[in-house]
Amino acid sequence: MEKNLRRPKNWQDFELLCKKLWGEIWGCPNNIKKNGRGGQNQDGVDIYAIPKGEKEYFGIQCKCKDENLNPKLTKKDIDFILVEAQKFTPKLKSFLIATTSPKDSAIEEYVRLKNIEYLNKGLFSIELYCWEDIVDLINENSSTFKWYVTESKFREKYDVEILFQNAEKEFTIQPKFKKLIKRYKLAADFGLSRMLSSQSYLHNQLSILPLMGTVNKSWENFEIIIYNNGAKVLEDFKLTLEFKENYRGLDNDVPKFFRINHPVDVTDNYVVYRPNKQDSLIVQRDFKSFELTILAHYENSEIPIKWNFISRDFDKSGEIILYSRPSYTEEYREIFVYKEEDLKADEIFYEDILEYGSGISI
Repeated sequence: MEKNLRRPKNWQDFELLCKKLWGEIWGCPNNIKKNGRGGQNQDGVDIYAIPKGEKEYFGIQCKCKDENLNPKLTKKDIDFILVEAQKFTPKLKSFLIATTSPKDSAIEEYVRLKNIEYLNKGLFSIELYCWEDIVDLINENSSTFKWYVTESKFREKYDVEILFQNAEKEFTIQPKFKKLIKRYKLAADFGLSRMLSSQSYLHNQLSILPLMGTVNKSWENFEIIIYNNGAKVLEDFKLTLEFKENYRGLDNDVPKFFRINHPVDVTDNYVVYRPNKQDSLIVQRDFKSFELTILAHYENSEIPIKWNFISRDFDKSGEIILYSRPSYTEEYREIFVYKEEDLKADEIFYEDILEYGSGISI
């Protein structure tokens, strides 16, 4: 049994906890509702439901108090809440005030007196649940206990985000490609045709050179960041990335000669990052990163990347998205034909940009 549960960090989390808890207590987990949305007039009621076995509505007002400012609930707070709750339609049978404030005997007495006053007027009953009361209820209701203590508390201790170099879950690369436009023209005479044939032959010979020490400049590098945004050290971890579609090639940015014992392993559409034992640790608010390189399609594309992080005592999965927005260098190639009937409309092709070791691009 947990005696000292952490309070929710904000009113949204507290409201969600109250919905979960009283949904279980009232036996209506699927029929308990939040009243409207943030910013709307809620008539003093944040959550409402008809409990199992009842025929009228019960309402809850959730008051999340800042522990560092003024955590106490006042009589003035109570009076204002009760006046607002009378505006709720249809009329409530029971009204609960749930608060993260600590128990206060004077306020509890005031609420008991207000309860009798309202019942004598034919209005709703009133109950106050301070944080210690709520902790007792959490311990008594197993579904809420498992959700809040086991799962939510655990997530607060350990957490991780997988990001790109811009510290976001989305990133755009801009690979460069060659856009080839074949333009057909009629040869003026045989001499010109022979000359062009000779030039075509020379181009065909040059096209063999990419086999001899060229570099594909259309690959694009990007960085993956593993950020520990939790409250615990992440140890003995492994990150697996799955690249689903819309790319032509994937690799790490390390020359093959230096890949022995390298922490990044690329196989087909999977990347596994597993640092050695002494490096497999990320302290709170720190990160580790590594680079990958990808050969995208020639057109605009979206590359979803599913990730799975596993460490000692913690695992988490998610997805990040890499966008490709290529730019093109246009190149025209004139194709001369002898007969007019051989003329064709322009043909467009795309190629990667290849560069010789000397720095000459083709």
